[in-house]
Amino acid sequence: MAYAFGKSAFWEESYKKGDYADYEWYISGDTLLTELQEYLPHKKVSILMLGCGTSALSQQLYTAGFHNIVNIDISQTCIDQMQKLQPHMTWQVMDVLDLQFVDGSFDVVIDKATSDVFYATKKKQRAHGLQRVQRMFAESHRVLKKEKKKSLQPAGDTVSQMAGVFIQITRHAPARYSSAYCAVGWDNLRIKWVPSAKAYGGRCYFVAAAGSPADSDAANSLQVRETNDDHSTAKRVRLEDTEQVSDDDTDSDDTSFAESDSESCTSNSSSS
Repeated sequence: MAYAFGKSAFWEESYKKGDYADYEWYISGDTLLTELQEYLPHKKVSILMLGCGTSALSQQLYTAGFHNIVNIDISQTCIDQMQKLQPHMTWQVMDVLDLQFVDGSFDVVIDKATSDVFYATKKKQRAHGLQRVQRMFAESHRVLKKEKKKSLQPAGDTVSQMAGVFIQITRHAPARYSSAYCAVGWDNLRIKWVPSAKAYGGRCYFVAAAGSPADSDAANSLQVRETNDDHSTAKRVRLEDTEQVSDDDTDSDDTSFAESDSESCTSNSSSS
């Protein structure tokens, strides 16, 4: 089933049958809105919602005063349904692997479970899934604004040098995606555990990703700040030193960044 999630035909058929009507992946928009606030410092911030589905998050952002939102999904049926329900917003059929926007179009790109759609936990499918995730990340990086803006800099954390920011909400420990982050130049991560009744282990991960200034370690390491209700830690994680995730079909390894899958991307790191 997980592998079918990455196929457009699956979603088109599912939305036609109403399988995902009003469905929220992992956490509600109300909870997520609280986490997003510091990355949305003014009401005119431009937002791209990847794989929007039928989530209420966009409408909740709109109600909160953020009207510059573009929602995209691979399913024509989904977009038609949402356009009818919420005609005041922009809805477009689009593949997240081939974004039809010019470079530097958005301040914030939000991925709520879309990258997880491509990630397959079975060993024989993992490499292909990560390739698609990396392509999605590269396209997201391309359409994010590159100039630094003080208004988009959360004070006191490891994402202080960011311009546009990529927000990922994932059920997997973010280390599983480390090679994809690194390959597009997102070597500066801020990670927070968020309670989730729908995700494995009762939590999902809120990740803010951005590039940092040129650094000799940037090609093969990530600066990470992990936060939960009890503590916050900052560290630089060298990709070649992290442990390899097991090849079973479970997510029992989803604990902290350095305890999950990472691949060295020394040879293919890029900031373009």
